[in-house]
Amino acid sequence: MEQKAFTKVLSLATLGVCLSAGSLFAQDAPKKLSGRTLMEKSEKKNRAADEVVETTMKIYEKKTLLKERQLTISMKSGKEYEDRSLFRFTKGDIRGTGFLTHQHGRREDDQWIYLPATKKSKRLAASERKESFVGSDFAYEDLRSENLLAHTYKYLSTRNVKAIKMQCYLIEARPKTEDEKSGTGYSKRIIWMSTDFLVRRIDYYSKDGEDKGIVKKQFFNNFETKKGFKGFHRAKKVIMIDVKNSTRTVFESGPRKINTGVKDDTFSERELKRG
Repeated sequence: MEQKAFTKVLSLATLGVCLSAGSLFAQDAPKKLSGRTLMEKSEKKNRAADEVVETTMKIYEKKTLLKERQLTISMKSGKEYEDRSLFRFTKGDIRGTGFLTHQHGRREDDQWIYLPATKKSKRLAASERKESFVGSDFAYEDLRSENLLAHTYKYLSTRNVKAIKMQCYLIEARPKTEDEKSGTGYSKRIIWMSTDFLVRRIDYYSKDGEDKGIVKKQFFNNFETKKGFKGFHRAKKVIMIDVKNSTRTVFESGPRKINTGVKDDTFSERELKRG
């Protein structure tokens, strides 16, 4: 039984209250809403110019808490998904570690990790982005914003989800560009988007064979909006579950600032190495 359980964020986002599908039933989607159109509507509603959030990361094996860390996540959106993000751990066993991503809408993304023990940053090869992020259930590639240029989207069905008392559109996302196909660890993702265009869940299927079923599940829970959110809704808790290993990683968000004008040089290698 799935455990009950946080956006992209981001969502960067999104990772226990779990969305229980319960008694699901298929319905017709609005005729004019293709998978791509649904994703565009979600983006229009949820994509901010920039964002900074204080977050706690907790890593569990079944019910046992293994690690607890605190970090600051800074993000900035660019044209055609030239997005930037910086993860900086501020407390815990890997304090000072940083992770920088420069997304490129139509070509391979750049990612670097900074380890304070070596005082050096390392650029990740494309083949490494499918690996575990600092021992969590997230891969490096999971910590990017959704790039609509690098994927195809297909509407599958509409289902009723009792846990949130709403219907969700199920959308199949597959890698489209050669860079995305070669670097990802997934053959496809099934995105569960509620009818208010918030992503509530993502199911991940292994590149090694879809017949193996879902390998990871990500949940975005406890959406909220506040005065400083500028009208945006954000998941307070994001959960990533490794189905095979029965482990999960939870991001619980704290103070958040949206559209405050984060500077471009926040996302430089020099800033990454500042530790």
